[in-house]
Amino acid sequence: LRLDGGDILRYYSLAGVKITSQLAKGIARSTEGWIIAVFLQLCEYRETGSISDTTGVLTLMEHFIWNELTEEQQVFMLYLSPFEMVTIQQACALNGCNKLPGYALDALENPFIRFDSVSQRYELHSILSQLLIQKRRERGTTFERECLLRAGDYCRDEGKIAEALGFYAQIRDYDRILSLDISDMTLATIDNIPFAELAKDIACNCPSNIKKKYILSMLRIAWTLY
Repeated sequence: LRLDGGDILRYYSLAGVKITSQLAKGIARSTEGWIIAVFLQLCEYRETGSISDTTGVLTLMEHFIWNELTEEQQVFMLYLSPFEMVTIQQACALNGCNKLPGYALDALENPFIRFDSVSQRYELHSILSQLLIQKRRERGTTFERECLLRAGDYCRDEGKIAEALGFYAQIRDYDRILSLDISDMTLATIDNIPFAELAKDIACNCPSNIKKKYILSMLRIAWTLY
């Protein structure tokens, strides 16, 4: 049910707004065709006579979506923020509960979140993900670290070593990094960074007491650098 350029052109026309087909295609790209995002762009166009870039859409989303959430709902969403797709079980794990409370389920009833009944996953719109990352950072490094630790621990427990390594590397949690089985990581790329670069960072910056704690992992780091 996502709109393409032609759909947007007709939708805006029905709303009494005339735009070019080129602009309609641009809106389709920036909104991914999600109707609520297209609508926010329409509101902006009516008010200012121009179409917002991603930053402008984020401001609109903050006003219409984020500010309507309770504090509990905001924290819940921020714990999901490292991922663009989550299952209910994953959301429970990230929030430390066995069953999602009502306020969490209500937060997921968001026009920028789509539930895929086939994969049983919630898909967050990329613009919503950008807003959540921005809001996560606004809460400071301690909170952001907690969010990324939870994401990394979840991936580790699910056996997704590369993904866990990526989250731990962002916050330089060397203890957790070296506790992973990194035997298959030598030629891997983690978040577009060659593992050799991460190995160099570990060799140069990891405290010596942590290196001594994980001798086997440090041998693998040495082999990677060699």
